[in-house]
Amino acid sequence: MPSVGRSLVATKVTLATPYVIEGPDLVSGTRLEAVVWVLSGDADGARFIDDAGVYLADDRVTLPADPALIPRLACRFAEPEGARRYQHLVSWEVLKPGSYPVAPVVIANAPAIGLQLDDAAHTATRNGHPLKLGRVEFPIIRELVRAFPSRVSVQHLRDNIPGWDPYTDLTAIRQAISWLRKRLKSLDLTVSDQDGERGWALLIR
Repeated sequence: MPSVGRSLVATKVTLATPYVIEGPDLVSGTRLEAVVWVLSGDADGARFIDDAGVYLADDRVTLPADPALIPRLACRFAEPEGARRYQHLVSWEVLKPGSYPVAPVVIANAPAIGLQLDDAAHTATRNGHPLKLGRVEFPIIRELVRAFPSRVSVQHLRDNIPGWDPYTDLTAIRQAISWLRKRLKSLDLTVSDQDGERGWALLIR
């Protein structure tokens, strides 16, 4: 399994249900537990990820100065379908930078494209060919994959690309898309031309 970049710190938070589970296949008094990983230490904020490597939060979160609040935030993002299932903190452990042990980010549409995205390494791999992407390029392809086969609007990119904001110049966005389009040729992928405010779509060549 891949590890995160050297600058990232992983905090392993183990949470448990506040109640016991009874059933024929369970030991009496079983408490369900969940593990949430908090990746932090870069300029983009922190991510909350479950033990399968799937993001629990769509947006990066700015952590408070007090690290003792991390378990509470992890609990917040461990709520399946909005239900406060895991409320009790069992333990939490800060690992050394680069030692985060779970799989790359899983995006629902990525397998349909034959694409694997590694959010930690900022790589996109297709048909066994990895492509290293930049700090702006990778978030763009991540949003394009999530929307596939639909388009990603200009405003959506402004809202979801780290370092961009509602006033990011359209010319800069077009330039970033153009550069990404050239890079994706090696993966037999491309990005459509812009369709007004409807934006761009990822295409299989």
